[in-house]
Amino acid sequence: MILDAVQGALQPYILVLNDYSALVVFSQKELTVSQIKVEQQVKKLYNRFTMYQSFAPDMPYQEDLGNYEEARDIYLSFHQNEGHYKNDVAKTISYIEENYMHRLTLASISANVNLSSSYLCRVFKSEVGTSITSYLNNLRIRKAATLIKEKDLSLKEISVLVGIDDQLYFSRLFKKCMGISPSEYGKRFHQ
Repeated sequence: MILDAVQGALQPYILVLNDYSALVVFSQKELTVSQIKVEQQVKKLYNRFTMYQSFAPDMPYQEDLGNYEEARDIYLSFHQNEGHYKNDVAKTISYIEENYMHRLTLASISANVNLSSSYLCRVFKSEVGTSITSYLNNLRIRKAATLIKEKDLSLKEISVLVGIDDQLYFSRLFKKCMGISPSEYGKRFHQ
């Protein structure tokens, strides 16, 4: 599955650690030559996983590692802290996942978790590695992809169900996140 997800990208070194985790290492030289930013590569891999699988993997990443030992240590520290976001971030993620289908703004999210918007943005980005808006959009698109696969609904109905009233915006966002339009994505499962 990992090989399929990285196919056509750079040539990584993949070290399978156990049944449900692997370490994927990209050469700094290869990244430099291809002019691909690590963050873009991680996003691309994440989108490929969520497009073909029914789960969203945890994909922490670290740039500029000296060797495999360092990479392994980073993995171990992530693994030990896995799923243990600080209380403020955990509350925010929980709120977003329970309410993604409604109209959410940064102000409404921060008000519901009793934090200032600027503080929340800062801690969320530092712990999760992405902005609240990106997290919300990715969650909505993942939910939409599942609905497209499993239900026989129109794209308009799906976009409303995931909290995006504007179908045109929904289609653009879906294509940006998944690399293909929602209708093309649907054709893969409903032929």
